[in-house]
Amino acid sequence: MVIAEIISLLPKRKDVSINHAVTKQRCAETWKSFKNAQKREVLEISGVTNITVHNTYKEGRITAGVAVAMAKVAGISPFYLTAELEKPGRFSEKVIAAFLGKLGISSPSLSEEPDIAPAAPAEADSDTPSLLHTADTDIGDIDITEEEIIVLLKSLIIRARYNDIDTEILAGIKHALIC
Repeated sequence: MVIAEIISLLPKRKDVSINHAVTKQRCAETWKSFKNAQKREVLEISGVTNITVHNTYKEGRITAGVAVAMAKVAGISPFYLTAELEKPGRFSEKVIAAFLGKLGISSPSLSEEPDIAPAAPAEADSDTPSLLHTADTDIGDIDITEEEIIVLLKSLIIRARYNDIDTEILAGIKHALIC
């Protein structure tokens, strides 16, 4: 999964800084060291505005999405930006998985290229109901691509922001995907 897709699943307003004064200083140094192209990349990846990043390094409050985006572009650990490490470390898939794990989020693969190997058909387990067959109606065979599933999940995430019923459905789908 691409970093931007993972960031879109993270809480948008939850502050993950351990020490606001240290986060403020480190984010200001990191942001000011970026060239304009790097700043644009952070804004693109994180999906936030320049004002949000400005507030981050002025107040020392940082969201997980901004921490991951800044860390990726700078090549450092997000734990450094949130004041959990004394040294910058390096950006890697393992570090991001640990960072997301600390937030209680299961980390899918972060590789930029999608896995194009066909999945082997799984044996149906009679004790575990399939997500597709939990509805009361029979929906028959579904022919859907991975890209279409991603688009559907993104639209459900957007709908869940405004509708409690969709929030419950989204929570059920996330639980089914994680387990």
